[in-house]
Amino acid sequence: MLELLIFCVLSSFSYFAAGQIFLNKTLHFHIDPIISIVFGILILGFMGIFLNFFFPLNLFINTFVFFGLFFYFFWDLYKNKINIKKLLLNILAISAITSIILFLSNINRPDAGLYHLPFTKLLNESKIILGSSNIHFRFGHTSLIQYSNAFNFNILFKEKGILIPQGLLIVSIIYYFGTKIFKYNKKKID
Repeated sequence: MLELLIFCVLSSFSYFAAGQIFLNKTLHFHIDPIISIVFGILILGFMGIFLNFFFPLNLFINTFVFFGLFFYFFWDLYKNKINIKKLLLNILAISAITSIILFLSNINRPDAGLYHLPFTKLLNESKIILGSSNIHFRFGHTSLIQYSNAFNFNILFKEKGILIPQGLLIVSIIYYFGTKIFKYNKKKID
C-alpha cells in the first residue's frame, strides 16, 4: 500500500510537470495545479501516440521521459516559487485517494485483462502496428488513457504503474470539482 502511494505521488509530480510545460510555458495559461495534472496525463497520452509511431514505449523511453519530467518539477518549483505547501497537500490528497482506490480494486473486472492490459503490453513491446485489429478485434479498441498507461511503465514502477494514470485522472477531476463546490458552499454560507 505504501509503495503504491509513493508511485502515485511520483506519477503526480511528473504529470503536473507535463501539464505545467504545456499550459504555462507553451500556452501561457496559469491554471489550478490539479487541472495541470489532468492536462499532463492527456499530454503524455498524445506524446505516447506520437512516439509510438516511431518507437515502442519501452522501459528506456518511458524512464527517460518520466525522470526528465520529475526533475523539471523540482526545477520549476525552485525557479517560479510556486506555493509548495498547497501544491504538495493537493498532490498528497489526490495520490492517497488514488492509491486507496487502486489498492481496493480488482483490476481484472470487467475487461482489463481482455482488452486494456494486452493492448498496453503491445504498446510497450512494439511501435504502432497498422492492422493490429486484424490480429484480434480487441486491439481495435484504443483510447488515449491506454497510451498514458503504457507511458507509466518504467524502470521504477514496472507493471505496478500501468493503472495509476487512469486512477489519477478520475480522482483529480472529482477532487477539483469537489473543492470548487466546497468553496462555493462555504462562501454562500458566510
